[in-house]
Amino acid sequence: MSSEIRATSGDELRFIVEGGKPRIDARAILFNSWSVDLGNFRERMLPGSVQLEDDLIALFDHATDKVLGRTTAGTMQVRQDERGVAFTAFPPDTTWARDLQISMQRGDIRGCSYRMYVDEDKWYVDGEGQVCRDVIRARISELTITSMPAYPETTAEARSTAEKLRKHAPVDRAGRVLSDATTQTLQAVFSNLEVASDTLEQLLIQNDPTFNEDNYGLAETEDEGKLVDPNDASATPNAGYTSDSDILTGGSPEADDRSSDGASEPNNRQRQTFVNGFGFIPNNLRKR
Repeated sequence: MSSEIRATSGDELRFIVEGGKPRIDARAILFNSWSVDLGNFRERMLPGSVQLEDDLIALFDHATDKVLGRTTAGTMQVRQDERGVAFTAFPPDTTWARDLQISMQRGDIRGCSYRMYVDEDKWYVDGEGQVCRDVIRARISELTITSMPAYPETTAEARSTAEKLRKHAPVDRAGRVLSDATTQTLQAVFSNLEVASDTLEQLLIQNDPTFNEDNYGLAETEDEGKLVDPNDASATPNAGYTSDSDILTGGSPEADDRSSDGASEPNNRQRQTFVNGFGFIPNNLRKR
């Protein structure tokens, strides 16, 4: 399993000297804090998601030859609370550690990051159409003081998962990704429509045993919702007509970023359904 590196704000990073003994206090992990864009997705660490390795180390800029502290050596203390993970490290009396002290006190170095191995996560699309990842369980092996906290690293697998979710998520007529909540609402709408359709068909059969749904359709006439014979052109001169520009069959107008099944495909009326308040929605949302 590949490791991933994440960065956090250095607002709580301090280099303190008390009684001639230097120490570094830092908040390395914040729960429920959204990350920057990690490549078409954002993520957050959920409370209780962190599992700290027994032999946890604190480094400077991820350099294994610049150890600020280690739990098994008694030179680092780590604590986890409702806000996240904080640590106190007691750096060695070395030239590079004294240089680090000066740089931190000047404000040149003020970031933290951590290395994790994700064991469990959850992917979804939020109400803004943003692909999101909740980290449910992750092992932390390293905490770091760094001058470059703005460049997190993630695995190719995580980037691939985010890209697939973004590309295959349902979209509305404007090409905006539908959130999971909206998708569930649409599925419920379609389910209710199917139940209503089945009920209507049963009522029609009871009144006319010869009724065949293939011989009738719903036309947009002044008497909206009226059942008409589609073979009677005089009754429904424009029945069933829909402009190609009104149809979205999957994908978005951003052809390069989404699947090839885009809005440019003609004659795909059978692949979408109009739902009041939502517009034309791909039929792959419907429950089978």
